[in-house]
Amino acid sequence: MSKELAGREITKEFLLTYRDGLMQKYKPQTVNGNISAINAFLTFCGLPDMRLKLLKVQRQVFLEEEKELPKEEYTRLFNSNGID
Repeated sequence: MSKELAGREITKEFLLTYRDGLMQKYKPQTVNGNISAINAFLTFCGLPDMRLKLLKVQRQVFLEEEKELPKEEYTRLFNSNGID
């Protein structure tokens, strides 16, 4: 961000444009990490009203089917508890 700012004043418009640029290059989790760092800096500088909202990230509730264990493998692992 320091290159983009390069002596310019921090404005809400600049921050929103910067966030939009991040959104085009990175995944939402990465953008949120950057926004969190920027928000901490803004708070430190006494500019809490300039803080940006984090992106909403929907978490995947279920595993993809190919990542699931087949029932036979699950049963084998469950039954091999190591207790004789």
